[in-house]
Amino acid sequence: MGLGSTAKKLQKVTDIAEQLFKRIDQMRGEIQSLQQAVESTETDTAELRREVAETRALVEAVAEAEGIDTEAALADVSYPETEGRTVADRAEAEAEAGADEAGEAAD
Repeated sequence: MGLGSTAKKLQKVTDIAEQLFKRIDQMRGEIQSLQQAVESTETDTAELRREVAETRALVEAVAEAEGIDTEAALADVSYPETEGRTVADRAEAEAEAGADEAGEAAD
């Protein structure tokens, strides 16, 4: 095997390495973009959950002031994604979701 053959093989390896480095850089950029999108979504979700909790507290306060039984009112609501679950089941699911969020925040 001559030097020319070795040089060709080294050039081929170098070309492949350059292509791999370009692809790795491209993937790094895509991953960073994805991480930013996930962080933004997490922030938006946390804000929406906070707003829903505030709205719920306000509605419950108004309902209490007006003498409305919120449990009875919620029992009549049909939730498509939770069809067939009782108010207690939904409350338990919400409590679990809140506990999951608290655990994630601690991580």
